[in-house]
Amino acid sequence: MEWEEARTQIQNNIKVGDNLNTTRSTYRFVRAVPPVHFRVQIGSDKKRNFIDITWTMLEKCWRELNKTGKYNCTVFRKYYSKKDWPHGCYVHTVGKIFEKVGLVDSVDDKFYVLK
Repeated sequence: MEWEEARTQIQNNIKVGDNLNTTRSTYRFVRAVPPVHFRVQIGSDKKRNFIDITWTMLEKCWRELNKTGKYNCTVFRKYYSKKDWPHGCYVHTVGKIFEKVGLVDSVDDKFYVLK
């Protein structure tokens, strides 16, 4: 599937309030879906933090996923240094977005494969 079709699926299916949790995280929810990025709450309401998942970030990871058939932290690190993503939740949140719209299957909370 080309990126444009994947983007449309993401755009049409990820909504504010969507749960993007893994078995290891229980507080990861979409809080805003503006045109530039998804704002995702990480942490409980008492210790709330946010990360922004940009369309560019999703596109880079999607293109690499289509080359290799898999997505994990190695794919993410190919494009982003640790200073660009100071929180590990970026890797998992991108994977969960792809999974939520049916583009990948989760092997575990750290590894996803193309459907």
